[in-house]
Amino acid sequence: MDALTILIFTIVYIGMILGGLPGLALDRTGVVLVGTIALIALGRVDVSQIWAAVDPATMMLLFGLMVVSAQFRVSGSYARLTRAMALVHVPAYLFMPVVWVGGGMA
Repeated sequence: MDALTILIFTIVYIGMILGGLPGLALDRTGVVLVGTIALIALGRVDVSQIWAAVDPATMMLLFGLMVVSAQFRVSGSYARLTRAMALVHVPAYLFMPVVWVGGGMA
């Protein structure tokens, strides 16, 4: 790897850690896409290498989880859960429902 590739890689990871890059209207996904486009445009990575690195099963799983998460958000489940958890001040009371739900799903 050359210095430019390492620089782009570092900037992308900083953007992922921060949730975006300061001064740019990009979220994590946008930062990754711009970094990928930069690597392709500069000839550092071949498109066939990118397609070879993508695992379709993982992409389908992530897409499915995003759909489920979006439905939870639209239904207000996250807001209700946040309000309910704000009322609890004992950490053990937060842990018990997680154990029960996890045990019920097993």
